[in-house]
Formats: sequence, structure tokens, C-alpha cells
Amino acid sequence: MASDGEVDRLALGLTPEETKTAVWWVEGRDRFSGHQAIGHALRLLGGGWALVGWLIRMPPVSWLAAVAYRWVAANRHRFG
Repeated sequence: MASDGEVDRLALGLTPEETKTAVWWVEGRDRFSGHQAIGHALRLLGGGWALVGWLIRMPPVSWLAAVAYRWVAANRHRFG
């Protein structure tokens, strides 16, 4: 029997590897991972966060955000 997280992953069509390596935002046909998912979530928060989320998703800031996201993801065990 699959856990609730496993059922959600399967329903969204995400592989175990995809969910282990990045955060995902899936809404309808839209699928964002990594820094793009974080940027989308921040945009939906509104206010100043919306501006930050927009910047994270726009080049050239998005290029730096992608590198920063990968570094944080690879070192997340150090943060808590």
C-alpha cells in the first residue's frame, strides 16, 4: 500500500528521482521544478514576495537562482 505522498506523486506523474532532487509545483498542465517552482509559489503569495518570485523566474536572475537552488538542494542536510 502506498503512502499519501506516494499516491500524490503517482497521480501527478512524477518519478521518485524527480521528487528526491527538486521541489515541484504542478497545477493543471503547468509543471515547474526547482527554482521555477519556488518562484511560482512566491508570486502567488503576492506583495513583495510576488516581485521576488517574478525575478527568480526571469533571466538573468533565473540563471543565478538555478545555481543557488541546486547548491541548497545538494546541501540541505546541513541546514537542519
